Amino acid sequence: MEQREYDSQESEFEILTQPNPTQHSPMDSQESQNEPMADMNVPLATPMSDQDHMNQLFMSPDPPPRQISQRVLPLPMTKYNCVDIDKLKMLWEEDPNKSQAACELFSTWCDETGITLQMEQRSQSFGPNDKFMQMKLKNMAAAMMTYKLWSTTYMDHGKSFDEWTNDQDNMAWPHLIDKPWDINLDIMAEYVKALDTVQQSPSWDQMKKHHLMTQWAETFLFSHTMSFKQWLRDPTKVTYLSMNTPVTKELDWPTYVDLDPHGHLFTEDILYRNRHRNEMTKFFLDNPTRNKYDSAHMDFEEHDLYPESDLGRAFIPNYLYLPFEVLDKLRLKSTDIEELPHVQQLLWARIKEAQYNAYTSKQFRWDIYYREHQHLA
Repeated sequence: MEQREYDSQESEFEILTQPNPTQHSPMDSQESQNEPMADMNVPLATPMSDQDHMNQLFMSPDPPPRQISQRVLPLPMTKYNCVDIDKLKMLWEEDPNKSQAACELFSTWCDETGITLQMEQRSQSFGPNDKFMQMKLKNMAAAMMTYKLWSTTYMDHGKSFDEWTNDQDNMAWPHLIDKPWDINLDIMAEYVKALDTVQQSPSWDQMKKHHLMTQWAETFLFSHTMSFKQWLRDPTKVTYLSMNTPVTKELDWPTYVDLDPHGHLFTEDILYRNRHRNEMTKFFLDNPTRNKYDSAHMDFEEHDLYPESDLGRAFIPNYLYLPFEVLDKLRLKSTDIEELPHVQQLLWARIKEAQYNAYTSKQFRWDIYYREHQHLA
């Protein structure tokens, strides 16, 4: 009895390091082979086949319930018991802990923070800000300008739109009269009306309408000044542009805070740039001159203006002047174009464009160059 107590006090390490009791050598005694399994205290495991293991992993009829993230954010509510989606988008943009996938899509961020699950459990829906909608009824342009000012300065104040507008110390938003007499085209109001048109359309058609609104905004003021409703009246154009409508989630559709009425005016489009360049060349040069100065060797590429290249170290002023290095690359003499100011303008515009592209597309090259040549920085 004392021997059995001593055996039970063996350390865990000694038990684990003992040979497998189910494996016996030929020298084992008959008595040890006939020892009861209960005295060995070794649990028996039922072997599981690979197929059973796969079924347990991937074919379980009851998947585990979705859990709310540990980082649950409070929901900003409107007066009509809806979740203020634009305030949530401000929190999304300022969230320093969001994942890479959540940086790209608002819907992914809502899933990761448990907002989607909270709303499903409480049967809640998204809605616009009440104060903004009231202002929009009085003056669309003033409301939109105020809303953009609130959203672009949210990082500094961190207040909701209602708190920000009710703050007596904050009177920075614009006060516009109902209808300015000197404005022929109210760009702000046109964008608000366009989004209203999309949101008032049937739910099954809103994804396509959002895509068409994006197409309308890209050409608005560049090719036409039609309202979104007028633009939609062309059935041929609408049918063609809606063929490649991307599939997006409802949470990722634009809302009022995403509207950027003047953003396209300051965005460079390579298609419009090339078309403008060809039209300018055609306007400046007649056919004989165009054959000479519009050839491939008369153009400039980005790599021609990198800092380690010859032209990259040449001084190209912001006024009409072509230095010797430029003329040498083009195999020209100053006498060839001194009486052709329109050709000088064309060539100077080309090299300034290439210089800009060389800096913006490969800025790290310039950082390295100025780090190695600090006397030039």
